[in-house]
Amino acid sequence: MGRVVLVRVDDRFVHGQVLEGWVPYTRANAILIISDELSRDEYRKRAMTLSAPQGVEVLVKDTVHGLEYLKGLNETKESYRLMRRLRLHRERRVLVIFGDLKDALSAYHRGFHFESLNIGNLHHPDYTKALSKSVFLNEEDLRILAELEEEGVAIDVRAVPVHKKGLRGVRR
Repeated sequence: MGRVVLVRVDDRFVHGQVLEGWVPYTRANAILIISDELSRDEYRKRAMTLSAPQGVEVLVKDTVHGLEYLKGLNETKESYRLMRRLRLHRERRVLVIFGDLKDALSAYHRGFHFESLNIGNLHHPDYTKALSKSVFLNEEDLRILAELEEEGVAIDVRAVPVHKKGLRGVRR
């Protein structure tokens, strides 16, 4: 069995803020990167998987396979008991990372309903609004955030967990 411990948008995917901040804070033992673009880039995908510390698995999947993986987190109790008895399984604590807000919204519309969304790093050269030192949004991003908020998703702009929770409502 498993569960999602954090849903994050970060165009840098796996880096120090994630590995040294969010992984220990959430006690994640798996990082699932859902990105159609990254899943096709073998070099970058390999770099992401090699960057993880021991005991943390990094998976890079396209949107379709990433959502299938998330649906499979809740195995039946019987298979979980069998896996534990055989010592093949530990509870999966998954940190999900999207590279952009479009992918997060697409996953939400396809049935992956998350209660909160952490935004760590987004860099648009054509940005219209800076929400923090590392989050620069364009008009489309602002529209997506407003739509997610309308759906009841709490938006949290923080690079690392020790920072004060920020942004309660994009439409300010």
